[in-house]
Amino acid sequence: MAKELICPNCGCKGKPKKITKGSIFIEIILWIALTYIRGYLFDMAIDYKA
Repeated sequence: MAKELICPNCGCKGKPKKITKGSIFIEIILWIALTYIRGYLFDMAIDYKA
């Protein structure tokens, strides 16, 4: 449970809010793309050795 904090700028008391910077949609796209790229490169390496 988050403690109540005091803002050093305005003196407001309250629970801090967690703000995620960026877009979750872009992050998901990048995770999927990078996973497939690594898998594709691994498949190419295995086929090359055989």
